[in-house]
Amino acid sequence: MRNPVVIAVVAVTVLLIAGLVAAFVVLLFKLGMGVYWPIFVIIGIGGISLIPWRFRVGFQRWIQKRLDARGGDQTVTFSQAGIDTKTAHTTAHCDWSVVKAARTMQTGLILRIGATYMYISRSNFASEGDYARVLGLLREQIGAQASVSEAAV
Repeated sequence: MRNPVVIAVVAVTVLLIAGLVAAFVVLLFKLGMGVYWPIFVIIGIGGISLIPWRFRVGFQRWIQKRLDARGGDQTVTFSQAGIDTKTAHTTAHCDWSVVKAARTMQTGLILRIGATYMYISRSNFASEGDYARVLGLLREQIGAQASVSEAAV
């Protein structure tokens, strides 16, 4: 939030919302319903505060649906040596040294490998035990050099 453009956008957004609330309160007083303005303001604040959360949930579902639609065209194998990926036409190997971070979500796992991100759906693992094994391997291999964190969804 140190970017001046982000600060300016947030400030303009807050001013616009404050202006809309003030106009709404004035309208309520002109209609003779001035006593009820706190209820409407509280409901409005609740609705506005849910927008970023709904966007995040929707975006996660969109990623899950899009990546699950690709089907089984890619195989990812985790081992002590690193991460191996294989598709119908290519194979690749990444050492653990290039894995910068890992984040677990309710729907899967996000890995930051170098400058790119890789999403692996939780449903792509053979079992919950296999998923737990991979999380343990991630903590063991990149725990000292990067972060393996769990996101609250």
